[in-house]
Amino acid sequence: MNYSQLAPVALVALLIGIAGCKQNTGGDAKPAPVANAVSTVKGVGISEEAFAIYARNRTRQEPDALSDEQRADIIKELEDLYLLSELAREQKLDRDPEVVAQLDFQRRSVLAGSLANNFLENNEATEEELRAEYEEMTSGEAGKEYKARHILVETEEAAKEIIGELDGGADFAT
Repeated sequence: MNYSQLAPVALVALLIGIAGCKQNTGGDAKPAPVANAVSTVKGVGISEEAFAIYARNRTRQEPDALSDEQRADIIKELEDLYLLSELAREQKLDRDPEVVAQLDFQRRSVLAGSLANNFLENNEATEEELRAEYEEMTSGEAGKEYKARHILVETEEAAKEIIGELDGGADFAT
């Protein structure tokens, strides 16, 4: 697994950990069967929903747009992730106070993000509301205006000569 894969892997590990904390509060409880599993790792089914979430985060594409090779690669990554998370659970790392706190924070973060997305999806701003908000945000600013100027020359030598003159105090406008 390369470095660019770590963020999506961490997200799915978090989701698995959250689900694992819900399902396995007794420590030795058997995971609930998954009806639409794309794969199974140590008796734990990887649901089509978990695959879809991971695939969207990993590829920025809808799962049905993936090639067979991409789908197989993502399932392999998920299998590795599930295996590692199950090993961590077996080592009781899911009971470590810091891990429990991190999982709780991540769970709350996912829920807060979901609430915000739900609000935005169900409360689309009108053009008038957007314009009013823009006007309110920009009304107190002094409105700086910038004028860009540049000097075009044919060669690097000419550019260095001009830079030297400017460094010596020459007037840029001239």
